[in-house]
Amino acid sequence: HPKLLEVNAQLEPLFSKIAAAAEEHIGKLENRVATLDRNIDRTRNIQRAMPAKQRQLSELVV
Repeated sequence: HPKLLEVNAQLEPLFSKIAAAAEEHIGKLENRVATLDRNIDRTRNIQRAMPAKQRQLSELVV
């Protein structure tokens, strides 16, 4: 049906924009997760370097 083809043609750019925005947002979220993972690793490394009693205290505070 011609009207359906016309509507589909109008919607296609919108769907493309939505998909591009979603992909961009996913990329930003993946970068944020990577940053948080690095922060967690850095904190764990700091804790491992602490004496046992100080480490136990820091675990209670966190």
